[in-house]
Amino acid sequence: MMETLRVLVVEDSEDDLLVLKRRLRLDQFDVPACGGLEAIAMVHAKDPDLPCIVVSGQIGQATAVEAMRAGAADYIMKDAPGRLAPAIRRELVEARSRRERKRAENALAQERELHAITLRSIADGVVATDTEGRITLMNRVAEALSGWDRRDAIGRPLREVFEANHDPASWGGMSATPWYVARMTSKLN
Repeated sequence: MMETLRVLVVEDSEDDLLVLKRRLRLDQFDVPACGGLEAIAMVHAKDPDLPCIVVSGQIGQATAVEAMRAGAADYIMKDAPGRLAPAIRRELVEARSRRERKRAENALAQERELHAITLRSIADGVVATDTEGRITLMNRVAEALSGWDRRDAIGRPLREVFEANHDPASWGGMSATPWYVARMTSKLN
């Protein structure tokens, strides 16, 4: 199945535009009255992730660098038309990858926010450790139970944080000793 693309073509030569139209099988086209750099700026103002490929017959190195800095994904000389289709394919794959990565990052951010809300609302002490037994996460209730500020406890061994406070009164009436709680939490990992 052939994928349909929307392509913005900025071309100063009508003959070259017709050749490009045939090569890309463009159904309709309009050429805005602007240059390549302005076109890149217009496209990226609408969607920074849309790929822009500059095709030029006389682009110099300085202009090519300027186009790349402006956001062009590639530049191709008109005398090398065989590079155009692979460049378009590559940019479509990269654009799809950027969209998927952005979706994954957004999903991860939402998951982290849900995690943080859940952790704040749990009425029990919650502590997580890495495989070495060092604290990686601690909620407010665990702070109160241990007497440690979570910023100070992160990275420390669980046993150190929970054995540091042996006063049973600070455990809110819990009958467990800090070591027992630390052992129970370790088994969860």
